[in-house]
Amino acid sequence: MKRLYCIATCTTCKKAVKDLEERGVDYEYVDLKSDPPNKEELRSWINKHPKGISAFFNTSGILYR
Repeated sequence: MKRLYCIATCTTCKKAVKDLEERGVDYEYVDLKSDPPNKEELRSWINKHPKGISAFFNTSGILYR
């Protein structure tokens, strides 16, 4: 089963949830604020992504600016 890591107030996450449910995809919803990933998970994600750590920053978001 796939995991969807989200923040409840994120509109992109809400769209992803809606899309997955409409398609009947089984997934596990993980709230990043109440259940954040541990250091090992983060390192693994960063190492697996082609853009590295920069892929995990929303450069168009208010907090980034």
